[in-house]
Amino acid sequence: VTPGGDGLPALGDDPQTALTALPWSDFFDERRDLRVPGRGTFRVHCARGRLPHAGGYRQPVDKATTIVLLVHGGGYTSLTWAPMARELAARATPRTVVAAVDLRAHG
Repeated sequence: VTPGGDGLPALGDDPQTALTALPWSDFFDERRDLRVPGRGTFRVHCARGRLPHAGGYRQPVDKATTIVLLVHGGGYTSLTWAPMARELAARATPRTVVAAVDLRAHG
């Protein structure tokens, strides 16, 4: 008898069906923790555009950079956007940064 009483093994008990978290680095190029005095620390995950560009693969972030900001809803994290961020970056130029932020205590 399983803990749920439904005749199925408990989630994670069977090594063939156990769920494992994917690493953030499978979806984003960098992860930064930003400290804001008096407000705490906020995590930002960023993915760079991947399309070929005459200026090279990596471009500096400056006034010409397009930033796509992804904000999660209450009860979630910036990693909620991981698959979407990867897809957006795959379709964008290197002058684009897709940023997913955690706004702790704001949800």
